[in-house]
Amino acid sequence: MDGRENYKQLDLFLNNEARVSFVPTMDSKRREILTANTKLSQKRTSLFSKFKNVAMSVYQTYEWDDEDLLEAARDIYIFIGFRTNVKTSTNQVEKALFISKKHQKLIGLFGKSDQSYCIPIYYSMVKKEVYQRFLVLSDSKSLANYYTDTYFKKRNKNIRYAYLSKEYLLGYSYIINAIIDDFSKKDPGKLGFSSSVLYEILKGLISGPRANDYMYYDYAITNTQSLRRMQSEAQDKIRFFEANSSLVPKGEEPFILSRYLDYKKALDYIKSFLNKHYSLVNSENQEQDV
Repeated sequence: MDGRENYKQLDLFLNNEARVSFVPTMDSKRREILTANTKLSQKRTSLFSKFKNVAMSVYQTYEWDDEDLLEAARDIYIFIGFRTNVKTSTNQVEKALFISKKHQKLIGLFGKSDQSYCIPIYYSMVKKEVYQRFLVLSDSKSLANYYTDTYFKKRNKNIRYAYLSKEYLLGYSYIINAIIDDFSKKDPGKLGFSSSVLYEILKGLISGPRANDYMYYDYAITNTQSLRRMQSEAQDKIRFFEANSSLVPKGEEPFILSRYLDYKKALDYIKSFLNKHYSLVNSENQEQDV
């Protein structure tokens, strides 16, 4: 990824036509075989670590170029922590662009000292905004726990930026596009959860474990655990009602499970999707659990 043909001079706002998002196509009857990431494959597989494992394995399995990097940055914009208001919430990314070293130095987006690369990507929006948003790609270990959190420059508060490694950017974008493509072909009513719930959980899954967006995933997990307790309580109450119908006050009804179901169903859907579509193998060609 040495070429830098797509630069953005920050004093120029080009109205180039946005590139069509890349959506991977997969045979639903056959899983993609990915090279296992040995550093992650030995960890216990919570959905959070499983998502990262598959994303890194996607990156390691395929070859990527600069256009893929820019396209992935554009696709993943809505899943990272840039805050919006009523006026800007519907604004969309027109183009993701590299910035020149001159402007990188000017705005000071250099990341951290323990990194091996720093690649700031500028988001050119369809509608002009006061804020200039950047995704800074860095492999600094000190940033990993805070991926997708947003920051601002103290000397220029109109600059907003978030950190993410290029490896995870490409892997996350690939998986998210595949999930959204699959979700769009299904009936949300039958799935039992909305796209907004799905997007919230995806925001949490691509964040660092200490990032603000991680709360979306943590909230879904917490509600699912609450649901299990609620289901147990509901079954106990239903059994009591059935055994003691004569003692039940008129008009009283058993406890009914509520909105917590959508988070459980969305989590189950993502788990099922990963297991169905991806198979990880190590260098000895021995299959690993996804």
